[in-house]
Amino acid sequence: MKVDLIGQKFGRLTVVEKLDSRASNRSGKMRYWRCECECGSGITLEFPTGRLTSGNVKSCGCYQKEHLAKLNDKTRIDITCGQKFGLLTTIEKVPGKHKRSGKRWLCECECGNRITVSPAELFHGRIKSCGCYRKKYSKQIFDQCHKKNFVEGTYPAGIINKNKPSNNKTGVRGVSIRITSRGVKRFYANIVFKGKSYHLGIFDTLEEAAEARAKAESEYFEKFLERYYKEHPDKN
Repeated sequence: MKVDLIGQKFGRLTVVEKLDSRASNRSGKMRYWRCECECGSGITLEFPTGRLTSGNVKSCGCYQKEHLAKLNDKTRIDITCGQKFGLLTTIEKVPGKHKRSGKRWLCECECGNRITVSPAELFHGRIKSCGCYRKKYSKQIFDQCHKKNFVEGTYPAGIINKNKPSNNKTGVRGVSIRITSRGVKRFYANIVFKGKSYHLGIFDTLEEAAEARAKAESEYFEKFLERYYKEHPDKN
């Protein structure tokens, strides 16, 4: 059955001329049609019957461009020089490290440091400083935690807790295994108290190292815990 599409409209396209059939890998020969777009671009457009009638093509490409422009308007991030985002102030646009990465903003932090940031990172608040805010905030949290949980530089709960660390391979807290250059196994004992680490010795057997550790705990921890429980009876 012969099909005449001249004068018919498909989306923004109007068929103006019937062209010769052309070979197709899928279905032998296909009839082609010359079309004009209502946007007046003047671009020569030639499409097979199937693409027109199925709705796969509706314009010279102008429809897609307009659609993308509308999407960009909705998601466009407008940033100007001198805008403030957290502790950062925009200075100027600079090229990205890679061709596809787009423009970035050179920003100055309140601390004086300068960094480059993408518009999205600024607009959505993913980056608010050069990193100084995080460091300062982390230090505040650490200081608060230290003040709350540490006494004289010592963490009482760590002393009271008798569970061994997950990376301990000897089964005794404060005792580790080391292999000498000659392949001999040695047991190292140490203890940490009031922020200082004390080396208790190197031993041939685990029992000797465990005994040294127990003696050090008695010497360093007992009096401290006794005083701690008197000052904090609710912890006993």
